[in-house]
Amino acid sequence: MAAPKLRLVFYEDKKEVKSYFYLERNEGLRVIELLKILPELKQWTPLSKTAEKLNVSPLVLQWTILKLAGAKHIDIKVDDKRKIIAKAPIILIRKEKYNTRNNLSRYKFLRPTIYIRCGRVS
Repeated sequence: MAAPKLRLVFYEDKKEVKSYFYLERNEGLRVIELLKILPELKQWTPLSKTAEKLNVSPLVLQWTILKLAGAKHIDIKVDDKRKIIAKAPIILIRKEKYNTRNNLSRYKFLRPTIYIRCGRVS
């Protein structure tokens, strides 16, 4: 029997899910780890620092976070029922217009920093 997969739901109409997709196993594990540390991210945190906490590549984490953007909720099937494990807004993303950490004039091609924080800040 296969392990249950996480499902990202983007649109539902009258409690019927219309738009969704399943995360791959590795992405699902990464999302679960991200959900565990998400309450700690009250301030805007660079993606690279979050990747260090999770011990993953920043590029892989960026790919996963972009998949989470705009999801209404994340659910999993348990005992023939869907259980919602996270509701929107799951994560907030902010991308700078320029690379603010670039103090070297010859490296204009560096990508701007991506910041993330918990979607439910009180």
